[in-house]
Amino acid sequence: VDPPSAATTIFFDDALATGLNYNFFDNGAGTLAVGEQDEDSRGKVIEVAKSGPDGNFYFESAGTDMSGYVATGELVFDLNIVSSDDGVSMLVKFDSGWPNVSDYVVPLPAVGEWGEIRIAVADIFANPNSFDPSGTADPTSVINVFVVEPNGVMTFKLDNVRIEN
Repeated sequence: VDPPSAATTIFFDDALATGLNYNFFDNGAGTLAVGEQDEDSRGKVIEVAKSGPDGNFYFESAGTDMSGYVATGELVFDLNIVSSDDGVSMLVKFDSGWPNVSDYVVPLPAVGEWGEIRIAVADIFANPNSFDPSGTADPTSVINVFVVEPNGVMTFKLDNVRIEN
């Protein structure tokens, strides 16, 4: 992952950035399926299918100092909701190791349409962990630099995941 001084740090655009890995947590329930697929006019995208109430998908690193992004950075990504149960919302998180997580409720695009999501990095770090309010992410030590967690059944696609500073 590029250092925070970079104007744009790419996490995923046709391929995952060097130094990052995909992973997911579904408490062993087998309710998450993740894969890359080719999409016309976009190249490779990531598709995540969540078939149960629990679980999230994330990009993990050995540890990333994101403090250089807090003042002016924006987390930016393209999101396409393929399908979703009624009333399902989505959190995006920065994770420094449980319970030190900060999260933010994402505005969702219409089902079947790509939408660009922009969230100030500072706004994410300002929020506590929705599941354990005693924790917040530490901008100097983020192990999961991009976490996506719908609160129910949802299939979605991700593309062009980055931070613009």
